[in-house]
Amino acid sequence: MNVTALVVALVVLAVTGVAMLLTAAPLALALARRRGRAEGIGVGSSDALEAAARVDALVLDAAGTVTTGTLRVVQVEPIDPEHDRNLRWFAAALAHTSDSPVEQAVARLAARGRVTDVVATPGLGLSGAVDRHPVRLGRPDWIGLVALDGIGTTVGVEVDGRPLGRLVVADVVREHAAEVVGSLTSGGVRVELVSAGPAVDTAHVAEQSGVEHWHAEADDARRAEVVERLRSSGRVVGFVGSTAVPGADVWLGPVGSGAGLELDDLDVRRVARALALGRGTVATRARVRRLAWLVAPTLAVLTYVLVSLLL
Repeated sequence: MNVTALVVALVVLAVTGVAMLLTAAPLALALARRRGRAEGIGVGSSDALEAAARVDALVLDAAGTVTTGTLRVVQVEPIDPEHDRNLRWFAAALAHTSDSPVEQAVARLAARGRVTDVVATPGLGLSGAVDRHPVRLGRPDWIGLVALDGIGTTVGVEVDGRPLGRLVVADVVREHAAEVVGSLTSGGVRVELVSAGPAVDTAHVAEQSGVEHWHAEADDARRAEVVERLRSSGRVVGFVGSTAVPGADVWLGPVGSGAGLELDDLDVRRVARALALGRGTVATRARVRRLAWLVAPTLAVLTYVLVSLLL
């Protein structure tokens, strides 16, 4: 046996193996960051990816995940059907003067008009003149109407001193939400929904998006309780929302939030891709490490043969 060749081969084995093992994690992280950027997913650290790979419970803030996150008028109820167009026009014209999400949803019904003498009454609504017609927009009981039963926020509209009708404003469930939630569930991930909204709205969103477990009127403390309960049962919990919840194993939040994984938007489809990115990264790292155990011995044998021939 050529002792010199054997020593050289052992050195090659050690150096090659160690080098590949040491580069496995950085290489996998670099590849994940590159892929993540292409899919609107910012990767803060390898720890966040590893946690995402192990997530088997996902707590979603309803706003912006399974819903679009943008309020829309989902129902128009004029007192007289012939006044449908006027109801939309006068309400939208006055609503254009407000930055409130509800009023902004109403404003999208029509273009701007000539509005003067606008007054915002806290807790009630807006009043003003639209093309010289006095208009009020706000709580139904302020207008002399009754709120409609069901989901969303009812807005009353009055023109020229008499009620014209009601509008219902609500968030809209994403078309693909149920499909994505179903895929996550079938993959072994328990999905729970939290919302600051009332039970009737939250139940509707949960039903439309295929989420079995939901929590309405959930403040920060309630959200933390949901996360802690899941973790106490042995689950790895991911939380998706604009603000962090203490106790979650990984937080998926908007860009600039400081979350472990920052998403261009919180669409549940992008969330699912982020979890898949984590699983793929862990798998890539494992493959590189397995490759190290295959390549290093092969190089060592080839080195031994080559050195033996040369000496």
